[in-house]
Amino acid sequence: MATLHWRIMILLAWLAFFFNIGRVDIVSDGGLNLTAGTYVVGLLATLLPLVPLRLKQSLLALAALISALYMITLVFSSTPVVDGVHIYLTLTGAFMVLTTLVLSYQVGQALEEFREAVEMLTFSDKGGRLRNLSDVQETLDIEMTRSRRAGRSLSVMLFQADTSSLNMTMHRLVQEVQRSMMQRYVLAITAKMISQYLRRTDVVFEDPKPGRLVLLAPETGEEEATKVGERIALLVGERLGINVSFSTAAFPQQAITFEDLLNVAEQRLQSAPVVKEEVLKLDSEILELKEAPVEYTT
Repeated sequence: MATLHWRIMILLAWLAFFFNIGRVDIVSDGGLNLTAGTYVVGLLATLLPLVPLRLKQSLLALAALISALYMITLVFSSTPVVDGVHIYLTLTGAFMVLTTLVLSYQVGQALEEFREAVEMLTFSDKGGRLRNLSDVQETLDIEMTRSRRAGRSLSVMLFQADTSSLNMTMHRLVQEVQRSMMQRYVLAITAKMISQYLRRTDVVFEDPKPGRLVLLAPETGEEEATKVGERIALLVGERLGINVSFSTAAFPQQAITFEDLLNVAEQRLQSAPVVKEEVLKLDSEILELKEAPVEYTT
């Protein structure tokens, strides 16, 4: 938030200078008079990076577009652009426009990061894979019943992100609020990463206890679940810079009901180490689980 604040301040100060540069008296015959087209292109350089498009152009592409527009305005300008002192005015105008573009682009990037952070804090799951426990209770019961009747394996994986790994600095008066917001933010981005690698039959949901995610993996034994949990935890650590610990519990070895499986996983989580890169290396495949067959129990 502080970065966005300063970038906006710098952009506003620069724009105030840019659009009032004609008032600066540095030449003998008056102010530094840029062409009218320079100010038009400068306005476009300010607005284009801030347009809320889903497919944003890169800074290089925007710079090429603005440069082309600036050259077009020079071609149709009624004043000389390369004669005498005018060549310096042309170069000055180009510098002012491109600097405006860079500053506006940085503000646009900060706004996009802020928008994504707000979406994460609201825990929006656009893919529909992340749900609450109450929403998936029927699915959990079906999977447990199917595993009992068919005698097939089923594993529960419990993930917990370490918010202290982000090195938060909090004021005493807002410490609890910031900790709660950061915990939810970390949980949301961890869930988003996990959801990218779920099978069609896997179920991921938010644990009733704050800061935890639960992954139900049908047709998965304890050894296979441990391997998958390690890879997911390492992947989150590598890509997001967040330390993640996890634990597993398998049916029917550890328990025969979902509630008991979750309790076993929670007990194991207390002593579970944080997965780090020096402990495990990712294989060529993120997950080696085979797609669990879909069966319907009536």
